[in-house]
Amino acid sequence: MGRKKKSPSETKGRSDEIIQRYSIYPLVRRKSDSEESENLHVFTATLLSIDSSPAKVAVIEAKSDSQLKEIEILQRMGYYGYLPKNGGKCQSDKSSAELFLFDAEMFFLHHGLGVLKVAIPRSLIKNLEEKSPIGHLWNILTASTNQNSVPPLAPFPIRYAAYVYYRSRGWIVRPSLNLGGVDFLLYAESPDLRHAAFAVIVVPSSTNRSICDFTAHLRVASSVAKKLIIAKVHLPENHQSETEPWNQIKHYSIEETLVSRPDIV
Repeated sequence: MGRKKKSPSETKGRSDEIIQRYSIYPLVRRKSDSEESENLHVFTATLLSIDSSPAKVAVIEAKSDSQLKEIEILQRMGYYGYLPKNGGKCQSDKSSAELFLFDAEMFFLHHGLGVLKVAIPRSLIKNLEEKSPIGHLWNILTASTNQNSVPPLAPFPIRYAAYVYYRSRGWIVRPSLNLGGVDFLLYAESPDLRHAAFAVIVVPSSTNRSICDFTAHLRVASSVAKKLIIAKVHLPENHQSETEPWNQIKHYSIEETLVSRPDIV
């Protein structure tokens, strides 16, 4: 489940802890024309609000052959992107001129890896007093969950904490909008090569739901040969939601429960 996969690039020492968090993750890079060192290749996406999607998405549009190649690289190196109309499945059309990113992977690419710029339409900006671009994006994502969806999504900070937790342990994390309330699917390898091993439901630590409440989810997951994980997200004791909340995510902790039929009586 949440066990971190080994990586040759990992080194020992607490001083590198923040870098190690994403060191196993393939960054998208290009060589600078003026020097031998490598710089991050930054993509640009536009934030969208799609009625059929319960949360905000962003789209990377390719208007040239080189940009089409960039989309292919981003998919091949990290398996990002999906089509809102296909239930959150991994985008398989390598020649597609558009790559849609769901909210957690969008913010991970933007803040966690620093390889994505997000253009925010002015119509989506509600808090004009916020001066920080990342603050605008965070506010929109945390306020955009469609609670009319059935079932409603967990709050964005909770889902993002779970997303970072699994991504940083080497899993390919895909949204799961077609498995009846399951938040994520976890792949050990490319979705083109192997089916997802686990289905994940993200819940806050304050939830009063019991294992018995997940009977239907377990039945659905089992019907498609997946094991069900309940990921309970705990906020730190000294949690301060007002001070750069996106930087607080690394202090969240995840408690995992692998659910099986004998657990449900």
